[in-house]
Amino acid sequence: MVLLKTDVSGFRMDCRNTTQALCSKMVEFRMDCRNTTQALCSKMVEFRMDCRNTTQALCSKMVEFRMDCRNTTQALCSKMVEFRMDCRNTTQALCSKMVEFRMDCRNTTQALCSKMVEFRMDCRNTTQALCSKMVEKSSVANQLTKGISFLDPKIALQPSIHDSH
Repeated sequence: MVLLKTDVSGFRMDCRNTTQALCSKMVEFRMDCRNTTQALCSKMVEFRMDCRNTTQALCSKMVEFRMDCRNTTQALCSKMVEFRMDCRNTTQALCSKMVEFRMDCRNTTQALCSKMVEFRMDCRNTTQALCSKMVEKSSVANQLTKGISFLDPKIALQPSIHDSH
């Protein structure tokens, strides 16, 4: 029994030492867990701050982009209005020039027509004057005088006289 007692007391000492070792290991593990948890929490806080900063930066960039889009849209709209006004002014100018051109053509045509009428009248008067001068200077019985008298418009328009000449 003595042997058993010493064995039991040695076993108790081994158990106590093992229990103390386990407790110290458990304390170390708890400390490691606490340190790991604190490190993870600080990393998570850093990550949250990075996310917050990134989100704020993205939001400010999105606001800037929206403002740029709004300004670009307004600039495009104003340019489009300017272009429409330029087109309207150009169209109005072209229409007024076309009206002026039509009026010039009408005036030119009228002037040409009046000049043509004047020229025809001058030709008729010249022919009549020529025929009357020839008739005055020569005898009516002369065959050449009768032949040239066909140029006189009065004779040319009267078929009874025209056939005899």
